[in-house]
Amino acid sequence: NGAYTGEFSIESLMDMGGTYVEIGHSERRSLFHETDEMIADKVQLTIESGLIPVLCIGEPKETTDFEWIKSFLENQLSTDLKKTAKEKLETVIVAYEPVWAIGAINAASADHIAKIHTLIRESLSHLFGTETAEKIRIIYGGSVSKDNVNSIVSNENVDGVFVGRFGHDPKNYQAIVE
Repeated sequence: NGAYTGEFSIESLMDMGGTYVEIGHSERRSLFHETDEMIADKVQLTIESGLIPVLCIGEPKETTDFEWIKSFLENQLSTDLKKTAKEKLETVIVAYEPVWAIGAINAASADHIAKIHTLIRESLSHLFGTETAEKIRIIYGGSVSKDNVNSIVSNENVDGVFVGRFGHDPKNYQAIVE
């Protein structure tokens, strides 16, 4: 809260009727040096304010070392959600956005996304229990387009998509939704 030009306070969002808060996007992590500790505070504040956090997580480099990816993402989830009461975790939406796919010509492959979403669900189950893990929505973001959205959402562990630049054009966004 305060006079931070270019920033947007949670109070302003609430005054405008907003309900979702994007937290932990890779640009915020890199350009504004937001740490996982800061992100944990933001997730907690968002929930305490009655809003829904959309927690962005994702590995920085493209790799097929799924054990490394799982470890990296589980560390993000553990730290980013450590201040959130277990009974409030089901309000969190986890947005898997591999840093290397944001703004790229192509999204991660549907097979890669399906595998990682399964690993995220396993990590959530390991950290917070299966019942809680099943209630948390996991969505994908990173070059989602009308051409790839159907293959992305065909997996049972992909609960939706987080559309970026391909949603700037209303007709293109409509095609993605349809």
